[in-house]
Amino acid sequence: MQRLVEKTKLRHVVNTVSTRVLPMAAVSVALATLGLLLAACGSDVAGEVRFVTPQDGETVRSPVAVEMSATDFILEPAANGVNEGRGHLHIMIDVPCVEARLTVPPDDQHLHFGQAQTETSLELDPGEHFLCLQAADGNHTALPIIHEITITVEP
Repeated sequence: MQRLVEKTKLRHVVNTVSTRVLPMAAVSVALATLGLLLAACGSDVAGEVRFVTPQDGETVRSPVAVEMSATDFILEPAANGVNEGRGHLHIMIDVPCVEARLTVPPDDQHLHFGQAQTETSLELDPGEHFLCLQAADGNHTALPIIHEITITVEP
């Protein structure tokens, strides 16, 4: 009987190790690997940008008063060059945000605020509009710091 109890305890220990400890170790290794990959890709950019006004889903009139903010990301003129954790803002109108590490193009749908401005006024036609606020470095290279909203402009 004693051997049966010891065998049962041994099976329980083996089951616990194989069903709990080993998967947890595998998850730990996977998370560590993912962290290294993200660091190698330069995805450690911190910070947040937000549209203060208008709010997502809001109905507004044109010209649309826009106020932007940044947290844990220092706004500075593009002329200051590329500096870690610093840059300026862009607004994309009715186009997707720019993929990180690509240059934000200079056109009517990609507005540059290279003097570190946080306020502007947008002339938008009546209807629904998608806006993307995105941070970029001094070379206008897009960073993965974005805030997307959709607004409706009344006639």
